[in-house]
Amino acid sequence: MATKETIDILYVAKVVTLSIVREITKDGFQAKDLGAFVKSGEFEKALVEAVNGADKVPDELSHIGLTDGLVLARYMYSFASDVIAEFRAYQAKKSA
Repeated sequence: MATKETIDILYVAKVVTLSIVREITKDGFQAKDLGAFVKSGEFEKALVEAVNGADKVPDELSHIGLTDGLVLARYMYSFASDVIAEFRAYQAKKSA
């Protein structure tokens, strides 16, 4: 896949975003939550993979074709859907 490194970077953004959304909907986001998250294995694994290939992202994006563009669009759609699902779950729980 010609967009692997780009997706690794987006995965880190997804992991961070979903963790923050979960904390916000749980009890508000606090500095201590960020510290605990940064020390978590999930964040560290995602970050290592992203950083190792970050230098390849500009080249990937400059040579993106239709198929890879659709792969990225589908990934970003999934990202947005996951964030919306977290907020919907929070609203359903709050309304119950």
